[in-house]
Amino acid sequence: MKNKVFVSDSKKQFQTAFSLEFEKKPDVEEKVLNIHSDLRFQKVQGFGGAFTDSAAVTFSKMSEKSKKKFIELAFDKEKGLGYNFCRTTINSCDFSEKEYTYVKNGDKTLETFDIAHDKENIIPMIKAAQEKSDDLFLFSSPWSPPAFMKDSGNMIQGGKLKKEMYSVWADYFVKFIKEYKKNGVKIDAVTVQNEPMAVQTWESCVYTIEEQILFATDYLYPAFEKAGLDVKIAIWDHNKEHLYEVAKAIKADQKASERIFGIAFHWYSGEHYSELNFAHQTAPNMFLFASEFCMCGCDSNWRFGLKYAYDMSGNFNNFMNASCDWNILLDENGGPYHNRSTPCNAIVHYDTTKDKIMIMPQYYAVKHFSAFVKKGALRLGTSSWTDLIAISAFENPNGDIVAVITSLAEREFECNLRLGDYMAPISVKPKSITTVLLVIY
Repeated sequence: MKNKVFVSDSKKQFQTAFSLEFEKKPDVEEKVLNIHSDLRFQKVQGFGGAFTDSAAVTFSKMSEKSKKKFIELAFDKEKGLGYNFCRTTINSCDFSEKEYTYVKNGDKTLETFDIAHDKENIIPMIKAAQEKSDDLFLFSSPWSPPAFMKDSGNMIQGGKLKKEMYSVWADYFVKFIKEYKKNGVKIDAVTVQNEPMAVQTWESCVYTIEEQILFATDYLYPAFEKAGLDVKIAIWDHNKEHLYEVAKAIKADQKASERIFGIAFHWYSGEHYSELNFAHQTAPNMFLFASEFCMCGCDSNWRFGLKYAYDMSGNFNNFMNASCDWNILLDENGGPYHNRSTPCNAIVHYDTTKDKIMIMPQYYAVKHFSAFVKKGALRLGTSSWTDLIAISAFENPNGDIVAVITSLAEREFECNLRLGDYMAPISVKPKSITTVLLVIY
């Protein structure tokens, strides 16, 4: 058994640290990290981030050299993160320079539909990514319909989609997807609404779970079918604490079970990993994916990286299929943005005044997963003797095994990595992320 080990901590980021020697020791009990290669669970689709307006505007300000470097960092399968599962927005979001839609106010016929705004920066950035990622899966999410479609008459601060606008709004999705296709970008899936329980100071729209299901199954799905679009539909796109109720509502509706392919979730209300498990047990055919997560602020604190890795591990261990971070790129001020009071952190920031790329700790955290766990990998059974150390393991399509170990502990642990009857001693550094690549032969 050949292997490589990669370690990241606050001082050394992504270093090849050491190799492991496995011996047959079936009776070791203390400080064990188990990998059960005969327990195979969900298939992994991939990893990615969001092509927001803010990311695209920042990308447009880069020098050609920096653009090339960023695309390599994020999308190159050998040198970078190998991103292949990414998000776009329909209309503006909080990470846009301004509010915008694709139609003139009051146009219920959608005759004025025009994605000129997205052609300027967003689509060119996506197409640059496509040159590196030939299997890029894109899903799109709205933060708000145009103001005239809502009972509040406003894109911000919540409000609800008027019932008489359900069909018009569904046709709006169709036009968006068709226009993107005309411009060389295929949209593979959509979510019905970003954060449908949240009334925000930025673009937002409120739906109950039942309203999301109604719109998805009785309006959006038929609109896609009529237009000949093979585009998947997901709902929720909000925090994890309600995932069981979402799955239960889908399961109770036969049409929803057939027409909704997945449940998207965020992390802002806490870990709630069991909710993912409950959702999977309730509706096992649902594709479960993290559609957004981020940290506030622009600093490069290592705890940001640890938080990312620990949460990704908890999600994967409870049936997540894919993981998509929030803004894929931001400027030196954590923006640009509007209607917000705080900046945001991204895996990469770009200093527009110095033409300088800044790689953040989250980048290394994601890389421990995305650089090694390949599309189509199966999650394996794992266990840890302590909740301070999380472990997730995967079997790649070629048979290699990847284990990602995240330690929140304040001290180093000498422990044992066990695969079947074979054991390897391993030193897990304090507050570190360790990836073990086992090449089976």
